[in-house]
Amino acid sequence: MQQSSPPSSPLPPFELERFFAKHEFSAPYLACCSDCEPLTLQQLVQFGDDRESEANLGRILGVTLGYTETQGLPALRKAIVDFYHGPSVQPEDVCICVPEEGVYLTMRVLLRPGDHVVCTFPGYQSLYSIAASIGCSVSKWEPEMSSAPAFRVEKLQELVESAPTRLVVVNFPHKWVCSSHFV
Repeated sequence: MQQSSPPSSPLPPFELERFFAKHEFSAPYLACCSDCEPLTLQQLVQFGDDRESEANLGRILGVTLGYTETQGLPALRKAIVDFYHGPSVQPEDVCICVPEEGVYLTMRVLLRPGDHVVCTFPGYQSLYSIAASIGCSVSKWEPEMSSAPAFRVEKLQELVESAPTRLVVVNFPHKWVCSSHFV
């Protein structure tokens, strides 16, 4: 049985990524990144004791830099299952993807035109624009702006109850707030 995907509109230009493309590697200071400070390979292999560091170096030097299996490197998928001790999860149940791919794939699987989605806002553009491109109605859960911006749980409840809701997207923390507060 063939399952068809719901129709979708073209995705709008991803303004944040366009901003980063222009400034991320040319600005002298970046206070807007959401990733952690990167490690050098030398720093990475030094985790653990000397024996582990040597083994880590050997594993890293043995990694090929090219395409891997569609679901991700088998050794990585097995390591994820081992780390989480999931007795009911096997490596073939794990799919490795970058966050943006995960957001896109999840929404394409879960959502249909006409579904209602609630999303924290402001936020990462794809968290609401992909749903909108599928034809969903999107309600934005915005903080009350005061001396300490706060997301009110009562407001979330109102948005969820305003229509049959298929998905609630919550993405924290927000750098602009430095810490998010619920009240």
